[in-house]
Amino acid sequence: MITPEENIHFDEISLDDDLLIPADRKGRHTRGWLNFIRVFLLPAFWMIYPFRFFGKKKVPDGPYLYISNHYGSMDFIYPFCTTPECARILSKQEVLSQPFVGFMAKRVKVIPVARGTKDAKPLNNCLRCLKNGEKVVVFPEGTRNRTDKPLLPFKSGASVMAIKARVPVVPMLIYNRPKAFRMTHIIVGEPFELSDFYGEELTDVRRKEADAILVNKLMALREEHTAYLATKKGRRAKKARD
Repeated sequence: MITPEENIHFDEISLDDDLLIPADRKGRHTRGWLNFIRVFLLPAFWMIYPFRFFGKKKVPDGPYLYISNHYGSMDFIYPFCTTPECARILSKQEVLSQPFVGFMAKRVKVIPVARGTKDAKPLNNCLRCLKNGEKVVVFPEGTRNRTDKPLLPFKSGASVMAIKARVPVVPMLIYNRPKAFRMTHIIVGEPFELSDFYGEELTDVRRKEADAILVNKLMALREEHTAYLATKKGRRAKKARD
């Protein structure tokens, strides 16, 4: 994830010519290659890494910014299950050079970002997609979480996108680290907006406040799901005793 500077003028940044996906007759932004992923890749992936959705399982058409924690290279699969539209993934540039994943990433028009730089082009490209009515997916941790911590510190950028594009944010939590032949729980929260920040100058302090809201939304999903699982386990134990 990039760190935007205060003096960036987004209309002055160089743009990708073939960036945007036009809407179809239903007003949806789709890609034919997504059908390949959903019909062939998704079932094969599910057989090895099964997953189940909780919460808001379908996201309406139109522009939304997904935020999610990040465990593995296939995490992009989960947003694709919540919408018939194309969800544009903000991903590290190195992904495009990988043999199979890179091939698929190009076909679904991943938005590449060079990690460790202050290049504002990826942020501007995400804003253009959102304003075009498309969905964008970001992993604010900026890298895979290989620790025991529930979340890594967020990089700046996600909250800036949501505020400048004025679009709803969809919090998506990968509750447990995906492992072969073990069910992974994916929790999707209700969309929300950072409307309190609209129209104001995003100082470092205000940007951190907005980022904290994103973190708290994901942590709240984790706490709620933990409580749900504990209640479910207690009911099963009581039923077994009876």
